Amino acid sequence: MIAIGKLWSSGESVRSEANADDLVAAIPPWVDNAVYETNHKGDDTLISGGICVLLHDTQTMLEETGSSSYTRLALRVMTMEGVEQAAQFTATFDPSCQWFEVHHIRVIRDGTAVDHTTTRPLDLMRP
Repeated sequence: MIAIGKLWSSGESVRSEANADDLVAAIPPWVDNAVYETNHKGDDTLISGGICVLLHDTQTMLEETGSSSYTRLALRVMTMEGVEQAAQFTATFDPSCQWFEVHHIRVIRDGTAVDHTTTRPLDLMRP
C-alpha cells in the first residue's frame, strides 16, 4: 500500500525559490487526517490500472493572505502494472505563486511502513 500526503499553497508567503530540499515538510495542524481501511482487498469494480484507491481526501484552508490545499492519497497496488504506475507521481504548480510540499510517501508491506521521503531524495524537475 502507498500513502502520499501533499500540500499546495498560494498567497503572500510564497517561497521565492523552490528546490528539492524544501519539498518535505510536516503536516499542517489544520489538517484532519481521514481514517481509511488499510486491510481492504479491493474488488474488480474499484481497481483501475492495477491500483485500488483506498482514500483520496482533499482539504482546503482559506485565509486572507491566500489558501492551502492538502491532498492525501492511499493506494493498494494490485498488479505489476499498478506497481509501475504507483512508483512515481507528477505534480504541476507555478513556483511564482505556489509551492508544493510532500509530507510523506509511505510504502506499507506486511504491516511495516517505510517512509520514502526519508530514505531517498525527491527530484524536482522543471521544464
